[in-house]
Amino acid sequence: DLTGSYHENLAAEVTKYTLVASSLYENEDFDIIHAHDWMGANAGMLAKAILKIPLIVHAHSTEYDRNGVGGNENIRALEKKAFEMADVILSVSGKTKNDIVKYYNIKPDKIRVIPNATKWRITKPDIDVKKPVKIGFMGRMTHQKAPEKFIDLARTLTNRGFDFEYVMMGDGYLKDHIARKIDSSNMSQSIKMLGFLHQDKLRKTLNDLSIMVIPSISEPFGLVA
Repeated sequence: DLTGSYHENLAAEVTKYTLVASSLYENEDFDIIHAHDWMGANAGMLAKAILKIPLIVHAHSTEYDRNGVGGNENIRALEKKAFEMADVILSVSGKTKNDIVKYYNIKPDKIRVIPNATKWRITKPDIDVKKPVKIGFMGRMTHQKAPEKFIDLARTLTNRGFDFEYVMMGDGYLKDHIARKIDSSNMSQSIKMLGFLHQDKLRKTLNDLSIMVIPSISEPFGLVA
C-alpha cells in the first residue's frame, strides 16, 4: 500500500508508485505520458517502455537545486536517465533549463520553458504603522529553503535591539532540527513555528506580515514569491 509518506521511506514509496502506476495503465489506451520530477521518472520511463508512446518529463527542480553539490548521486543519475529518455522536457524556468543543459548534458532544443505562472492580482493592503513588525518565512523545512538562515537573521536583529515578531510557515524533514535551533538560540518567545497552513489560514497569516523573507539557496521558479 502507498502511505503518502514524504520522509524516511520516500524511495520505497516511489518504487511502489511506479509498480502501482504500471498496473493501472497497462490495459488502457493513452497518447502521451507526462511524468513529474525524479519521483515520477521511473513510472514514466516504464510506461514508455511498455506502451511505446512519447514521454514528457516535467522538471520543477533538479537535485542540484534541492541539495547542491552534496546531493544524492542516485537521484541525479535517475534524473539524467529520465531527461535522456524523454521526448520533450518541460522546465519551469530558464534557470532550470540551463541547469539541465549544464549538469546533465542535455541538448537545449529538447527543453521547453513553461513557467508555473498565474495572473497577478495586485492589492494594496492598509498599512498600520502602529502594529508590531512581523517578519515571515514560508517554505518547506529543507536545506534548499534555508530556514536556518531565517533564524540567524532573527537572532541578529534581536541582538541589535529590534523587538520584532517572527513566524515560520511550512513542514519538512528539518522541522525538529529547526525547533531545537530556535530553542538553543533563546528565540522561542520571538519565533513561532506554525507548520503547514491551509489556504484560508495562510492568507490571513500572510496579510498580517510586514515583511516576507525568502532565504532559499536555490529557487528554480520561486513559487512562494
